[in-house]
Amino acid sequence: MQNKSRKNKNTIYGKTRTKSKKSQIIFDDLKKRLRLLNSNISSFSRYSGISTPTIYGWQKNGIPMYVQRIIELLEAKKITKDRLKELSEINTI
Repeated sequence: MQNKSRKNKNTIYGKTRTKSKKSQIIFDDLKKRLRLLNSNISSFSRYSGISTPTIYGWQKNGIPMYVQRIIELLEAKKITKDRLKELSEINTI
C-alpha cells in the first residue's frame, strides 16, 4: 500500500537514493594509485567497506567523488608515515 501524501513522488518504497558525483579519474588510474599505496582492490574493499563487485562496476559507471577523496586521504597518510619514519631514523643517528 503506497502513501499518496509523500513529498517525493519519484521514490519507490521510501528509497531516496541519488546518483553520486563522478570523479574524473579512470579505473586504471584508480588501480595504479592503489598499487602505489601497497594495496589492491580487494584490500581497499575490506578497508572501505565497499563491495568488490561495486568497485568493479565503476569501470562502466565511473568512480564516485567520495572514493577519490578516500584515495587522497590514504596517500596523505602514507606520506605522513614515510616522513615520520625518516625523522625517527634521523633522530636515532
